[in-house]
Amino acid sequence: VGTGDYETKMLNILGFEGYGENATDLSIDVKFGTISEGVENLESDTKESYLKLMYGKYFEGTYDCLTRTKLSDGVTEVPSKKLVFIASRLNSYPALATNAAYGIGGASSVDDVPDNYEDLAAKYKTKLLFGTADDYEMFISQINNNENYVTAPTNEQKDQIKVNAFNYYINYMFTLKYTYELYGANFDIILKGHPRETMNEMSSWSSHYVLGDSYNYDLLINNLMVAFHSLDSVGKYIGMVPYGTAAENLAYLGADISLCGLPSSTYTGYDTAVDIKFILSLTNSAINSDTNLNGRYEAGTLLDHDESGNENITDFHNLGLIYKNLVAIYTEASDMSNASTYQTLFENWLRTQAGLDAGADLSGYDVDQQGFLVAPEE
Repeated sequence: VGTGDYETKMLNILGFEGYGENATDLSIDVKFGTISEGVENLESDTKESYLKLMYGKYFEGTYDCLTRTKLSDGVTEVPSKKLVFIASRLNSYPALATNAAYGIGGASSVDDVPDNYEDLAAKYKTKLLFGTADDYEMFISQINNNENYVTAPTNEQKDQIKVNAFNYYINYMFTLKYTYELYGANFDIILKGHPRETMNEMSSWSSHYVLGDSYNYDLLINNLMVAFHSLDSVGKYIGMVPYGTAAENLAYLGADISLCGLPSSTYTGYDTAVDIKFILSLTNSAINSDTNLNGRYEAGTLLDHDESGNENITDFHNLGLIYKNLVAIYTEASDMSNASTYQTLFENWLRTQAGLDAGADLSGYDVDQQGFLVAPEE
């Protein structure tokens, strides 16, 4: 680790104290099967020192979020089990809301992004999007707040920003609310975004939100994400850790966490002692086709445990399983119009994957939790 002060700090963190400035006479061999195992039994102060070393200036926000017991209101309790969602930049979320082929369709002009909830199209007024008037009014108030722009945009620029921000935001919101519907009852869901899109540090972002004329609206995008996790009726229950550290470092907490989220190389090298609950990917293929997952899948280390402690293979939410889950979500909510939309999409998906003609009987066909097509026995 170096000499002198650095050696002493590292040894103190590991629990070897009293060796002064020169610890070169101490020979140690500390080895653990996994990083989380090595940290798990450290005293809380020692663990905190270790984490501060790993996280740097992002330690406090990360540690506080991953160990929280209540929301920021200080009253609402959250589940003790943490489900960390490995995510991406706001503009890189799955197009589940904006691609009409997946059931909804995004805004194509500023007329699709009205200033009043009453004028918003009904297809956006669902529990996975703007489920309440307050949710939409919070969003549009951020768009219309002059303080969210470094320099005032022209009317033409503002119109384009409205459309872009709306489309990015509804994909973000749909993905996270879908996750909350399925797992929010048992897990405290915490977003781990892109390490180069750190909140409130827009100058360090590796990719920026700009119009064709180079007008930059990073500040608006930043504040929309912060507002979603503070004020949205569902988003306020979803935590957000600072993005300035590699996702792998989350395992160092030794906390009761599982991972889930979007396709990422994170899962390839992650501590295999940490459960991977699910991956969401807009593909027709199953879990064994994902290049970031197939190695661990074939090795038998892509695993999760249910509430009873039973070991299972990680779920893979491909398009078929997403449609199937959406049917269940909207049926449970007595929203039969949307349930019917996704039932049709699911049936069409099954027929396409099975090579069946339109209208063919689907008895015995299904999709399993790893995204594989289930066909009737011949």
